[in-house]
Amino acid sequence: MVHQVRIRNRVDCCGHRLALTNVEIGGKLCGQVGAKTSDGKWYTVVCKQPIRGDFVKLVTTVNEYLSISGIEVFGQKN
Repeated sequence: MVHQVRIRNRVDCCGHRLALTNVEIGGKLCGQVGAKTSDGKWYTVVCKQPIRGDFVKLVTTVNEYLSISGIEVFGQKN
């Protein structure tokens, strides 16, 4: 069960591209990145409730390429 996802923006450019990106776990919405993002920063999306899934999908809502440099997924086994 996934309860949190951290995403790191690319350090050298394009920090604005991650803004308002939806984070899905196994096809279910976990949450959304905030409206203002910057180069090289980590952003945490906390699911309202733990979600069972075997993949994480980042979906842009602003029709931009995503340029991330890291992702961490936090959860627990059932």
